[in-house]
Amino acid sequence: MMQVLETHQQDTAAVYAYCQLATELLGTDDKLAKEYAYRAQSISQRLNKPGLEAWAKNLIGLAYDYLGVPDSALLFYQGSIEIKRRLNDIDGMAASNMNIGVLYYYQNDYTKAVTYYDIAMKQFKQVDNEKRIAGILNNLGTIYREQKKYKEAIDVFNQSYALKVKINDSTGISNALGNLGIVYQHMKQYDKAEQLMMQSLNIDIRSNNKYNQLSSYVSLADLKLLQHKYEEVKQHLDKAIELGKGLDAAHYMDDAYKVYTRLDSMTGDYQSAFRHIQLQYEFKNKVIQDERQKQLDRLETVYSTKEKEKEIDLLNANAQIKNLQLQKQKKQLFTFIAISASLLVGLILFVIGFRSIRRAKRELQQKNEIINNSLAEKEMLLKEIHHRVKNNLQVISSLLSVQSRYIKDEKALETINESMERVNAISILHQEIYQNEVLRAINAKNYFENLSKGLQQTFDPDKKVDLHLGLDDIMTDVDQLIPLGLIVNELLTNAYKYGITNTAPSIWLTVQQSDNKIRINVRDNGIGFGETIPGTGGTSLGYKLINMFTTKLKGKLIVKNNNGADTTIECEIKK
Repeated sequence: MMQVLETHQQDTAAVYAYCQLATELLGTDDKLAKEYAYRAQSISQRLNKPGLEAWAKNLIGLAYDYLGVPDSALLFYQGSIEIKRRLNDIDGMAASNMNIGVLYYYQNDYTKAVTYYDIAMKQFKQVDNEKRIAGILNNLGTIYREQKKYKEAIDVFNQSYALKVKINDSTGISNALGNLGIVYQHMKQYDKAEQLMMQSLNIDIRSNNKYNQLSSYVSLADLKLLQHKYEEVKQHLDKAIELGKGLDAAHYMDDAYKVYTRLDSMTGDYQSAFRHIQLQYEFKNKVIQDERQKQLDRLETVYSTKEKEKEIDLLNANAQIKNLQLQKQKKQLFTFIAISASLLVGLILFVIGFRSIRRAKRELQQKNEIINNSLAEKEMLLKEIHHRVKNNLQVISSLLSVQSRYIKDEKALETINESMERVNAISILHQEIYQNEVLRAINAKNYFENLSKGLQQTFDPDKKVDLHLGLDDIMTDVDQLIPLGLIVNELLTNAYKYGITNTAPSIWLTVQQSDNKIRINVRDNGIGFGETIPGTGGTSLGYKLINMFTTKLKGKLIVKNNNGADTTIECEIKK
């Protein structure tokens, strides 16, 4: 392909070569894959080849997705879909919609993931793409399994398996069988689970798929551990570890040694447990280091972009200085001519004066254009800053999520999860800011709606609790909305944790404007606060934060029992 690029640098052959290179590099060198895809997009736009441009945009989206920048990935996916819609490329539209579904799945936003999977499924059915339909069914089954909807998961995994058999996709058949086995394991039907997992493993052995073999051995070991068949657990783990020695599979090896440590603890072999837990930490640290390296790569990209922006600003400033110097020289010349021509007739003076006025007006218009352009650039930069802050907050949330997987202490885990929700509350606000036309004034209704729906997705994905929202359209200042958002985050979190003891649990959030004041009320129909109602002297971190932010807002906090916990905050609206 590099030979093609040397001889066809600016034609369709170069676009194909760059796209193929980007495809090969995805998952191994995502930064370079993104660079090649950008080059393909630039050449295809210059050649006016929309089909190739759509391909390149989809690859850029995938690269951003792998780099952990979901907002940019979504932007390019949508751009690719728009071009494919104009070209009536239904299969291409479906592929990009499926990518968006995967993006939302890894953000744990299962509702949006299912929505885009359904769109992609309908489009693939229009073009009879059975391979992709089977892939979407497999992804849907994984979501249902995560949600503990085991009947639905088994149904779609079986549909996926049938299609994979029809098109003779051995890897797909293996994945479907393995996924079914895990569902039956969760349902405690261990014999059925083992039968399916062994079928999956045998297929992987025949096709020499070592990564899938490693995963299957770990899954079988975990299953046998639940059955207390310790010798079989050890056999499966030893095979997995031997396979992993020749592979770059830190995640799988981390899982293998984690199961080995549990086995050692259950059999009382604490010496082996100590040795295996050390090995587990080595692979866990490698996984964390990989995640950190991805974060550093993202920060390095941001830094490089900022440096380039500074260079551009400096060049523009130098150009403006030269422009002003030239204008000054012209003014001096015109002044000299005016003095020299002062003895000429009045008509000449009139003409010269008229031309000077017209020139001054034009210069004023040019300066106004420069000022307006500068203001627009600053506003765009501020939006980009909020965009990047939101992305960095998501990185922090992801790191906290990764760390929480290795925390066993329930109190510490609860603290980590609460911190994640606080970070997410601020992240949602920054998303509202950069999507808003006016940066200072933000619509509180949209923000509190997104915040409450996010908490509902976290604490009540099956929507067993009735969430009632009464939100007024209120425009308020960003600096005021941040503490208000954190207060509401704490109150809704407490409501979901302690206020759903009723047989028909409900939570109410109302945000109302009265004159120049904003009034926020959160209540539930649970057991309430009991005899001790938390006030300004509350000892929990949550109520300390609520009191601190209420004081900062110069507001009033009202806490009472009202057939459940009832909390109100009032403060003046800052505009």
